[in-house]
This record gives sequence, C-alpha cells and structure tokens, in this order.
Amino acid sequence: MKPTHTGFYKHLVRQHEDISLIRSTETMIRSLRKDVFRLPDAGGSAVLLLSGGLDSVIAWEMLLGQYRLHVYPLVVSHGLLDPQDEVVRKFRTVFRKKYADRYHEPYIVRAPASHGNFHTKILNDAPPDMLLKYFDPANQTVKVPFWGANVFTAYRGYMYLQYLTFTLPSPVTTIIYGATADDGLFIPSQTYAFMRLTMLMLMKFSGNPALQFGSVFYEESLRNFMTKADVLLYGHRAALPLFKTYSCDRRGIFHCGTCLSCRSRQYCFDRAGVTDQTLYTDGESLKKRLKQVWQQTIKIIKPEL
Repeated sequence: MKPTHTGFYKHLVRQHEDISLIRSTETMIRSLRKDVFRLPDAGGSAVLLLSGGLDSVIAWEMLLGQYRLHVYPLVVSHGLLDPQDEVVRKFRTVFRKKYADRYHEPYIVRAPASHGNFHTKILNDAPPDMLLKYFDPANQTVKVPFWGANVFTAYRGYMYLQYLTFTLPSPVTTIIYGATADDGLFIPSQTYAFMRLTMLMLMKFSGNPALQFGSVFYEESLRNFMTKADVLLYGHRAALPLFKTYSCDRRGIFHCGTCLSCRSRQYCFDRAGVTDQTLYTDGESLKKRLKQVWQQTIKIIKPEL
C-alpha cells in the first residue's frame, strides 16, 4: 500500500530526516513553480543516471515499464575496463527488446579513472575500525560520507539534459537517479533532504524553474517509499537478471563479497527473499562456476572424456 502524504512524512521522521530543511526547501521551490516534483506523463522523457548497480537498473525498468517514459540513460565510465560497461551492454539488449518504442541508447561519458577510483581506494586502504568513526548512535547505523552519489553526479545529469534539450523537439526537465528510501540512513548524500536541496541548487544554477531531480523510488508525489529490498523485489518480479548488475567497490571482474557495497547487496537479496546468483570471489558460487567452465573446456579439447 502506498503511503499517504501524512504517512510519507511519518516515514521520513522515522528515517531521522531533517524535516524542517525539507519543508523550507520545498517552500522555496513552490515559489518558483506550482509542483515540487511531478514525473512526466506517459510518453514524456527523463534522464536516468545509470551506474549499472541494482537500483539504477531497476529504476530503468520502472521508468520504461510502469511509467512508460522515454528514458535517456547517462553512464559515467571510469576506464575501458570499468565493470559497469559490461552491465550496460547486457541490459541495453534486454530493454531494447522489451521496450523498443521507448528505449534510447545510453550515453556514455568517459571520466578520468583517477576520479572514479578515488573513493574506492579510500575504502580499500582504510583500517578495519574506520567505520566506527561514522557510527550514528541515534539510529544504530553507519553513515559513510564519501559513499554513494554526490552533487557531481547531479551536475553531469544536468549537462546531459541540456544536450537533449537542444537535440530533441521537446525540452527535457527531469533527472532521475536510483536512491532508495533507506539509503539516507547510511549515505548522507542520498537523504530526501539532499535530493530536494540538489534540485533547488540545479534550478537556481540553471535559471530553469522547471528542472527536476529526484528518485522514482523515494518521492512523495508518487507515494513511493521503497527500501532497497523493496526495489530488489520489484526487479525480481519484473524478471530482470539481477545477478548481472554490478555493485562492488573494488571494481574487479567479479564482486569481492566483502566490501560495503557487496555486503549491502547480499543483505538486500536476503531481506527480499530472493536467491542471490551473484558470483563473489570469496564464495563457493564462483568456485563452482569456474569448475563448470573448466569441465566444459576439457570436453571440447578432449571429447572422449
């Protein structure tokens, strides 16, 4: 059941959101336009910030399938061997076939590898007790300030939106990314307050009062308040090959199984009650798969075996 307006804000309170900041920001937005956020009607267009992780890929499915939008994904790749590139290749085949009338090819931007690897290096090099410094006793969670989306992500979405506005017959004013309702408990830059502040910043920065920024999973006007487990279950019910998404902080060929993002991924599969077919280098699933590949290879080389 979707939460009512009052129910939505009760959820926000329970998530320890800054309600006064949200309300004051929304008041400023309403001084510039009628609605704080309104997803385009069916047939409209939106930019999707696509990382290749579970959330952004499922947002791609929801925008195309449930809301019937023309989706223009933006991918910021950090090198020729970036694992997310393979994810994008796999899922664009899925969505091109499934939603041919609304599908649009992802626009891939190559950013310096050093920029993409910076937070990964911090996570890898940090001492084991580092996370204790970010423990929030108020809600018994760990808040990691450099984990997740930031203002640079939104700015890139705005630049692509401007490009589309100049190349399409109708202006594009909406940027979507895959924040979930419980992300803000762990990632300050994915709170609801952050999304509202970022939208106001982009409106003032661009001088365009129609510009929108937000999440399809976490939006009062849509009555959506979906946790990561809810989002994963949505993708499972849509028959998406979720194991093909990529979430690992260490950016290897396979998921490491031990970093923060891998642990979060495993937790969400477990919470949603969905079998996790992801290959983790620290788990038996990868060993079993490598054994199968080896046995198949031997049969090709020596059919008599």
